[in-house]
Amino acid sequence: HILHLEDPQAAYLIQAQLEAEGVQILTQTAVTQVRQISGEKWVQAGNRAIEADEIIAAEAPADPAPLNLAAAQVKSSPWGIVVNCKLQTSNPRIYACLSSLPDSPQVVRYCAETAVKNALFLPVFITDLRSIPIVTYSQPELARVGHSEAIARQLYGNDVVILKQPLKLIPKTQIQGETTGLCKLILRRSGRIVGAHIVAPHASELISPIALAMQQKLTVQALADQIHPAFALSEIIRQTALEWHQTRSNLFQDFLAGLFSLRRSWS
Repeated sequence: HILHLEDPQAAYLIQAQLEAEGVQILTQTAVTQVRQISGEKWVQAGNRAIEADEIIAAEAPADPAPLNLAAAQVKSSPWGIVVNCKLQTSNPRIYACLSSLPDSPQVVRYCAETAVKNALFLPVFITDLRSIPIVTYSQPELARVGHSEAIARQLYGNDVVILKQPLKLIPKTQIQGETTGLCKLILRRSGRIVGAHIVAPHASELISPIALAMQQKLTVQALADQIHPAFALSEIIRQTALEWHQTRSNLFQDFLAGLFSLRRSWS
C-alpha cells in the first residue's frame, strides 16, 4: 500500500479514497525509464509505458559525503548523521538534526530548537518525538502521534489495547458526505496512551488533544471525559475513548476466567 510508514488501515483508507476519485495507483512498480518523445513525456513503469503531463520525483535525502564529516570527527551512516538523544554528533561540540526522520515541519522545528538550546546552553535537553504529531495533508488528512500498533506490540507484547471507531459515527460527516475515516487509539492495559491515528477532514487539528494528553502522561479516561460541541468532528475522539470502558470490562472478565481456570486445575 501507499504511505508505508503509516498504519496500514489508515493508509488503505487514503488509498481507497484516491482510487474512488479516479486516481490509479501502481504499487511495487519500478520506474525504469523517463523519456521525452516528440515533446511528450513518457514514464516506463514495469511493463507499462505511461504518457504524462508532468512528472514529479521525490528526491532522496542529501548525501552528507561532500561535507567531509570525517575531518570534523563526525560519524555518519546510510540513514544520515549519527546523533544521540541530545542531537550531539560523535563530535560533542557539533549538533545535527535527525535527517532520517519524516520530513515534518513540526519535527524539524522541534529538533532545531533542541539542538540550538543544547549548543548555546548546557546540553541537558533531550529529544522525545513520541508526542509530536505527524500529518499527511491528503484528502481526508491523516494524522498520527506516538507508536503504531505494530511497534507497540513489539515493545509491550500483550500489554496493548486497540480502540477504534469509524468516522461515519459522527452525524456531521454523514451530512457533509465525508464519512471516510477513523480514529484509532493505542493503549497500554493501564489506559496510558502510546499512539493514535486519525483519518478525517482536519485530522491535523483533531490530533492535538491526544498529543497533549500523551505529553501530560494522561490516560485515555481523560479523553473520554472531554466534552465536545454537539456534532463536532472532535467527538470521534471521545467516542473512541469511551470504548475503553467496554474493553476494560472484557479484560477483567478474561482475568477472572483465567483465575477460575487456574483454581480448577489446582483442585
